Amino acid sequence: MKIYQNGQETNDAALTTCNNTNEGLNRARSTKNDEFYTQYEDIALELEHYDLKGKSVYCPCDDYRKSQFVKCFTDNYEALGLTGLCATNYNLGDGAYKYEYDGRNTFVTELQGDGDFRSEECTSIRDDYDVIITNPPFSLAGDFVVWAAKKEFLILGNTNLITLKNVFPLIKKNKIWLGCTNYNTGMLFRLPDDSASFKYVDEHDNKLGRVSTSCWWTNLENDRAYNILVLNKTYNPESYPVYDDCDAIEVSKVCNIPCDYDGVMGVPITFLDKFNPDQFIILAIGSFMLNGRKTYKRILIRRRKANEANAIGVREVETDSIDFKKLCEFYKSANKSDVLRSEDGFSARFVNKGNIWDTGFELTDEVSGKSETFMLGNRVKDFVSLLEHKEALDYIEYDIDFWLYCCQEERKAA
Repeated sequence: MKIYQNGQETNDAALTTCNNTNEGLNRARSTKNDEFYTQYEDIALELEHYDLKGKSVYCPCDDYRKSQFVKCFTDNYEALGLTGLCATNYNLGDGAYKYEYDGRNTFVTELQGDGDFRSEECTSIRDDYDVIITNPPFSLAGDFVVWAAKKEFLILGNTNLITLKNVFPLIKKNKIWLGCTNYNTGMLFRLPDDSASFKYVDEHDNKLGRVSTSCWWTNLENDRAYNILVLNKTYNPESYPVYDDCDAIEVSKVCNIPCDYDGVMGVPITFLDKFNPDQFIILAIGSFMLNGRKTYKRILIRRRKANEANAIGVREVETDSIDFKKLCEFYKSANKSDVLRSEDGFSARFVNKGNIWDTGFELTDEVSGKSETFMLGNRVKDFVSLLEHKEALDYIEYDIDFWLYCCQEERKAA
């Protein structure tokens, strides 16, 4: 759908280029200057890809007196089919307020606290609304993602969010993903009037600055197409060296991912924009040694196997760790297509190769990409019988637990 501002379809603002560079913006981010204000046009462009009909929206980092998020949602309340709108702001010296709009009436009340999104007051408001949509403070973006992920959300952030310890597990488990608008060249934000460093001045004399690698993050379904990444390169040891400290190959550009390599690969974080959960599995992130030098941050990935459970349509259940007894208890009641995945990087799936005697488990070490299938052979005729068959239990329990132990020891040695 099209989003409108003051009755007119949104267009790019007329911009005047200034001589100032963006070095000041990058310094501001590192010194926790969080005054980067999202433009109406950018909000409207992203919202076109989502269905918010019947949902209520909370903007927890937005002063209703100047927030373009509040203005955009108020202007398009009926068109979006919203059932409620709320905004709160942090007290920067001129008060902290709660703004509410129901499509006809506006209610403004003063908050009891300072408006910090992490406060009990704002968390309680969050729990009353369906979707969190805002541009959170850059310096607190990681904490904000974890806070917002308790609900549906759409927020502005940066591709470097993937490097944060509290955010990466959510990305790895496909709990959050990129939004729809591509900002490979950065995104323009309105800056405070007294900013010394800025890139452009718009037709309203607002100072604008570009923040590189800005992007939207969300856990909302949208119309972003997950296309299969076409791979044209073939593997050879000379072009794809192995890291000094990790059993994975270096792939310096996403376009160079080999089509015939099934092991673990280290790719730039820009891979996220091409990530298709049906084609690849994200394993880990870090900087690795290559020929004695440390690389930039790399995402460790591997190709999803042809016979491996797809990311779509299969229930994945999380546990702290995997061992044989947990597998038995899990598959006693779970669907046989379900995947059990542990926090320490192992996954397991139930397998049946078509013969009622050929049942068992396939385990995968998602760090190394190594997998092993443990079949029961003719010891039992079905899975339920396994739980009552001591000989078969002892046989497969030893093999599985020993394999898991060996994988963990190999990780320590690496």
